[in-house]
Amino acid sequence: IDGLILGRTLIRDDRIKYLKQTDLPFVAIGSTEEPNVAQIDNDHIAACRELTSILIMKGIKKFALIGGNSNHVVNRTRREGFEQGIIGAGLMIEDMKVYMDCVDRSNVEMAVEDSMRHMVDCIVCMDDAICIQVLRKLRQEHIKVPQDIRVASFYNSSVLENNIPSITSLSFNARELGMEACKNLLAQIEGETVPDRTLLSYEVVLKESTK
Repeated sequence: IDGLILGRTLIRDDRIKYLKQTDLPFVAIGSTEEPNVAQIDNDHIAACRELTSILIMKGIKKFALIGGNSNHVVNRTRREGFEQGIIGAGLMIEDMKVYMDCVDRSNVEMAVEDSMRHMVDCIVCMDDAICIQVLRKLRQEHIKVPQDIRVASFYNSSVLENNIPSITSLSFNARELGMEACKNLLAQIEGETVPDRTLLSYEVVLKESTK
């Protein structure tokens, strides 16, 4: 092959360390602390910080954050943005419920149950897959959104588009992410110099689930 695109970055990423030892051009979709690696990513920290801040301004004071694999860089950066939003508003991280490594349905359901016992105002999901499972569990328990609890997602996709009520989320352009990664890789293959890191924009989409 002439080049390679990594679709996700990890906290401990032996793939990147190996690729750096070769002459193969590559680009990572996501962020890494490894130096001299071409990275294309969305600004997850700024996006999650902004959405968290907006929700706090809407009167939400006690959150539950449900996230996936903590070895994925994207989950770490989303958590960092969430915590920056909490601290920036003068609230205490210790007062929030954070559940990481919820990688299957049972983990998510237990996190929802614990969140309800602690009477949180809003469940924030790190991605759309977790959000769908959260919404399913809430429906099973006859808990209404947003009347009984509010829900938001740090990632939007077609999976959430038809949900009733509509879900407050962060919108990223996945097509643009792929295009920028491909252009970066082709430039490397042609011997051009490329930036180490490119951050793409995002949009905060406020919907019915956090009214």
